[in-house]
Amino acid sequence: MFRHLTYILSASFVFYVNAAFAESKEYNTPINPPLQAIHKIISMQIQAFRDNEPDEAYSFASDFIKAKFPSPAIFMAMVKGSYPMIWGPEKYKFVEQRNHASNVIQRVVFTDTDDNLYFFDYLLLKTDNTWKIHGVYLVQSGGVGT
Repeated sequence: MFRHLTYILSASFVFYVNAAFAESKEYNTPINPPLQAIHKIISMQIQAFRDNEPDEAYSFASDFIKAKFPSPAIFMAMVKGSYPMIWGPEKYKFVEQRNHASNVIQRVVFTDTDDNLYFFDYLLLKTDNTWKIHGVYLVQSGGVGT
């Protein structure tokens, strides 16, 4: 009996929290980030990787990313080792942008020197009137491009 009551109370609490979150004006307020500004930030970081400019590349990262990688050198080593297709792409293209709460998700397709395609979602958030890169997530990889 006690276990059933616990389940009912837990389910009620989850429903209440989800309903309150869904009604939140901040969560439901659409944002209209300047498309060109988002593209420029990502492009400038990619150029900083190509030019081996750690401080410049690191400047586009959010505080969350900086906490995980506490110096420009550590951040650059992680990107170079884990994301070579972003470090030095043959080319890249912005394909889709969507809002998620108060953040922006920008999909970017990278092509490496072997003509393989890699799809990444960049998560950007706005802090102090500046957009910062808060995460980069591989969506799909492989396949030879055209």
